[in-house]
Amino acid sequence: MTAEARELRKDRILAAASVCFARLGLQGTRVEDILQEAGISRATFYRHFENTDAILMRLTVRAARDMMALAVSASIKAESDKVRRLARVIAEMVARPIDPPILALIAESSEMLRLSNLIMLSSEHMVMLAEPLLPLLEDAVANGALRGDMSIDRMVEWLTRNSTSIRYRLPPWASTVSEFEEYVMEFVMPPLLPARPQDIRAVVDQLGRIEALLRTERTAPR
Repeated sequence: MTAEARELRKDRILAAASVCFARLGLQGTRVEDILQEAGISRATFYRHFENTDAILMRLTVRAARDMMALAVSASIKAESDKVRRLARVIAEMVARPIDPPILALIAESSEMLRLSNLIMLSSEHMVMLAEPLLPLLEDAVANGALRGDMSIDRMVEWLTRNSTSIRYRLPPWASTVSEFEEYVMEFVMPPLLPARPQDIRAVVDQLGRIEALLRTERTAPR
């Protein structure tokens, strides 16, 4: 079987699995259901995927990669500063409606965080997920806007984990893309920036902003 034929077969299995998950739910879908929907044998299924978790991981990564590509495109007109543009991408990811339906189904279940952790442990899936971000990160590192002593892989993992975490617990003081961007600049981007000397006033000011934001969160209605 050629590589192209193998990918077509994978796509057929993924499409069948998406139908089954939508009809039967994530927990209710068995391998047998996917076999019947796709019209394939068990041996064919296991040549391409280890289990239903592998299917869910691939569907999640594909959908997240497509969402990230859209966010990267949207950031081109919004920001010219390299660091702010990355922050804008994460903000767009957080604020953007979840699509396609399979990703919404996963996000609404208790599976998203578990699958995210599994994806982070898979180099193959992390390469797929990082694809839209790579040009931005590589350019920012080359120009000194981001740290040169941290690998691109670690940066992708940091940004991806934080986008998932923020979506699951939205800060009560942020509701627009611009507000999410400021949140990302304040809390997510600093570990990726080159070390620069700060005077004590700048440190105190930053701690004051963080304390004010945390106080707002504690007093916000749930």
